Amino acid sequence: MSFNEEQEAKQMVHGTMSDLYDLIKDVRTTMLCTAGQDGVIRARPMATQTEAPEDGNLWFFTFDDSRKADEIKTDMHVCVAYSSNDQDTYVSVSGRGHVVYDKVMMEKLYSPFLKAWFPQGLETPHICLLKVEIEKAEYWDNKRSKMIQFIDVVKAAITGKGMDTGEHGVVEG
Repeated sequence: MSFNEEQEAKQMVHGTMSDLYDLIKDVRTTMLCTAGQDGVIRARPMATQTEAPEDGNLWFFTFDDSRKADEIKTDMHVCVAYSSNDQDTYVSVSGRGHVVYDKVMMEKLYSPFLKAWFPQGLETPHICLLKVEIEKAEYWDNKRSKMIQFIDVVKAAITGKGMDTGEHGVVEG
């Protein structure tokens, strides 16, 4: 096991869906990654519509005739990556994507903000939901101040010893 792997294993904790939500709730834009038929991984910005992932799912509005919907119909494996530089928090969610036509859920999640992408609201042709069933999520969360982090970097560089990079955790879906 490498030095970095040892450090990571020491800091690994097991979180809950509630922990996961707390980490991603303020991140406005995420990157949704899917695999094309050619095997190439593609990422595109998306806005999570989930109030709280208590059901173990993330929800996004999209069009059923979009490239991402086609890719998910072929290969359900997706990754959703969240990053908050201000909070020094990073989350990678692995799961299975599904194109869903649940009108009740769409009504629950829809907000006027979405009219920019869906001008006819829930009557927009081809509108649907993309449901991501969370299988596993990993997160890195450094709650220490930027000044303390800087001091740790300098100390690690001088001593040659690794630094504490904050909490690294896993959430199982």
